[in-house]
Amino acid sequence: MIKKSLLITSLIISTLCKADNPMPLFINFPQLQKSLPYKSLGMLPTPITKLENLGSHLNHPDIYMKHDGYTGAQTNEGIPLFGGTKVRKLEFLLADAATNNNSVITFGGVGSNHAAATAVYAHRLGMKCFTVLTDQPNSNIVRRNLSIMYKHDAHMVLLSEAILQHVMSTFLLYHDADGKKFPYVIPMGGSTPLGTVGLVNAAFELKEQINQGLLPEPDVIYIPFGSMGSTAGLALGLKAAGLKSQVVAVSVVSPDNFNYKKLEQLFTKTNELLRSKDESFPLCKMDNVTLRTEFFSGTYGKFSTAGNDAITCAYDQEDLNLDGTYSANAMAALIHDAKAGSVANKKVLFWNTFYDAPADAQYYYSPLKPCFHKYFEDDVQETDQP
Repeated sequence: MIKKSLLITSLIISTLCKADNPMPLFINFPQLQKSLPYKSLGMLPTPITKLENLGSHLNHPDIYMKHDGYTGAQTNEGIPLFGGTKVRKLEFLLADAATNNNSVITFGGVGSNHAAATAVYAHRLGMKCFTVLTDQPNSNIVRRNLSIMYKHDAHMVLLSEAILQHVMSTFLLYHDADGKKFPYVIPMGGSTPLGTVGLVNAAFELKEQINQGLLPEPDVIYIPFGSMGSTAGLALGLKAAGLKSQVVAVSVVSPDNFNYKKLEQLFTKTNELLRSKDESFPLCKMDNVTLRTEFFSGTYGKFSTAGNDAITCAYDQEDLNLDGTYSANAMAALIHDAKAGSVANKKVLFWNTFYDAPADAQYYYSPLKPCFHKYFEDDVQETDQP
């Protein structure tokens, strides 16, 4: 049986989301369209729904969701390609790559949504994709994303964390000087200032939806915090668009590598990039973000107890699937705060970054390098949903 929420969302997508919609950021700042590399890849805007059942369960009447899982473009057969917030970044990054390169290289865990999305859309643009990956706790998302990378002809390499840092820094050092000789480098999560612009646009997209009456202006927006680009871009875009919403960024990564100070740096660099391309873009200060770390399990990709509870709650109340690494933690924070009364009388938006694609009944992984076989042969985490 097809879930009710998926049927409703499909109707919303078919009527509202078109890949050729003018980009709200460019409408507000036309000079950026002339000066920034951009290639429309996804289906935007992504839909807004009100989470009525969850709101009733939490005794909170104003909980909405922006389903950024549905950014994925569709094939000629109507089959959605990979979605999620990462597609917004790739619309800028792959456009930039295509100006002088015929291949890209990116980095992440074996279950990286960003690596999978990069493989899909690089393949769609006729570019070779290299994904340099590190180990993480096993899950069905790991299996799914490895399979997606393989099906889209990505060249996949498994490295230790220490070696990964060396490889990434080497490519970052040399890729600009040699043009097409080296692949275009996309760091983890696509969270460069250029990639982050995709989420600046998302904030202007949200403002349009508020103006259309699809939701009230949120007081609080909950979003997962990983490689920082989504949070930095959304926070910057909200300020530039004149929205007063506060961002609650719920961490899924170690603060050693991704923290408030580095987030502020990315915010500032993205602001500087946009002002350098269009001097009318406002100078903004990042004073609208709260970083929450208490829902992080301590290991990237390991599901937290609160996250597991959030997965169960979201499915029971809204037929909504979440992933244990990202969206579950953001939902866990939202549920916690609603129960604690800290968002009482506030309008809440859950920014769902999860691409909820049906998993294959069986993965044919034998063509993959032997180092990847363990992710299909070993058990997934006990609490992982099938």
